[in-house]
Order: sequence, then structure tokens, then C-alpha cells
Amino acid sequence: MIIRSRGENELAECVAILAEVHRRDGYPMAWPDDPGGFLAKPDFLGAWVAVVGGRLAGHVVLAPPRTADVAAALLGRDAVMVSRLFVASAARGRGVGAALLEHAVREAHERGLNPVLDVLATNSAPIAFYERMGWRLLGTGQAQWGQNRVTVRAYAGPGPVPPEASAPGGSPSSAAASGGSPSETPPPGGSPSGAVSPGGSASGVSSPVVDS
Repeated sequence: MIIRSRGENELAECVAILAEVHRRDGYPMAWPDDPGGFLAKPDFLGAWVAVVGGRLAGHVVLAPPRTADVAAALLGRDAVMVSRLFVASAARGRGVGAALLEHAVREAHERGLNPVLDVLATNSAPIAFYERMGWRLLGTGQAQWGQNRVTVRAYAGPGPVPPEASAPGGSPSSAAASGGSPSETPPPGGSPSGAVSPGGSASGVSSPVVDS
């Protein structure tokens, strides 16, 4: 397996994989009018793909926090959202999602940032996946994902977090976020047989679809 930066000529293939994930897992919750733009926003800090057997197998980005991102609000400064994380159905069960997630964490730390993500509170499988990968619960909150008002669990990735950026008292807390489009980390929006996303986010930002 190879994890590398997404090539400019690979966006169409990534969109095709995302469409398959959307049909199978419901991520993103609502299909974007511009799926290419959904995966390649100008302000993304980076986008990476997994390649297995010479074929694209998964995708992840780091995105700046937006108004609707509960995890970033709870963590404080230096947060970056892990988003657009999904795995092709044919590549599931090979650790692709875990490899992409670990790569995103390393990329965030190299930039001096703390990776965070939001996952639907009802998506038990993605939640178990993140916790198994060492992600720490920051708290819960309400977020506006497109037309949907959802409850999310907010997580911070493994690694040191500056004390001043932690939630008061260092214990999980709750928050509400609205407006803007979430950085859903795949869906997150259906069962994560191939997506590491919380329950299917509307804009597909903070809850990805991944496998272990």
C-alpha cells in the first residue's frame, strides 16, 4: 500500500469512488452539486490517496475548521479537521482507512496542528474505530450539517495537545455549532463498511467512511 498526495489528474477517479461510497454507505449524507469541488476546496491543507495494487483505494484531506465543526471549537487553537475520508469497497478490510488516518495525523503534527474530527453520535462502528486508533473524546455537541441538525461526538487525534487548547478541566464537554459546512470526516453517514464517517454527514466533512 502506498499513501501519497492526490494527483491533479486523479480527482475524477476519487469522485467515482465517493459516488460508490455514497450509494453504499450514505456518505456524504447529501450528494454535493459539485463533487469535485467537495473533494478539492482551495483552502484544504492537503489531500492524500491510498494506492493498492496500482489502483486508488481511499482518500483523506486536512481542512481548516469551520463554524459547524464541534471538535475544533472544543479543542481550541491549532485544530485542523480530518475530512473526506473514505475507502473503496473493493479495498476494505486491508487497513486502508487506518493507514490514511495515521497519515493525516502525521501531516497535521508536521504542520504544528492538532487533528480533530466529528462523528455522528449514533455511528457506533466509526466511533469504535477511532477509539481503537487512539483518538480521544473531547465531548459532544449539536452541529448543522446541511439541512440536518445532528448530535456528534468530537474527537482529538493521538499526540500531544497544548494544555491551553484543551477543554476546561481536561474532561469531555459539550458544544453547539451552526452555520457553515461541517468538515465531516466521512460518514460518518451510514454504516462504515468503507467509510470512517459519522452517521452520514450532510456536507460530508467531519465523519469519514473507513475500515480498520
